[in-house]
Amino acid sequence: MVLLHILWPGFALVALMLGLWSALLVRRTRGMGGFEAPGAFLPPLLVLALIPLLMLARQAGVAQVLLAWILVCLRVGHALAWLREGDGRRVWRLDLASLAIVAAMWIGFLVDFVRAALVYQRAIAALLAA
Repeated sequence: MVLLHILWPGFALVALMLGLWSALLVRRTRGMGGFEAPGAFLPPLLVLALIPLLMLARQAGVAQVLLAWILVCLRVGHALAWLREGDGRRVWRLDLASLAIVAAMWIGFLVDFVRAALVYQRAIAALLAA
């Protein structure tokens, strides 16, 4: 069932976020400092908010699962670039790509949801007319 497959990239994003928080904690306790990174957690949070909606609306199809896995890969690259290199340009590009994927997921959900709502509305109207 494709519906449940959307959970796997969600678990991967949670693991990545916990790992990144752990790395930040280790850096701070060793006195290495580090800048605040609230933006590093925004794309995963937007997807983690979307996953239950996709499941409830039964809109978690193959495209959504594929986009979620692409996001996981982008976020892993982002975390590695941010932790290892501190290369602002690479981090920025991966952030931009991540946000494009998240936007595509939300727009896809909106389109699928509107389409499903119209089908539902027509079905109800047909039942009431009969």
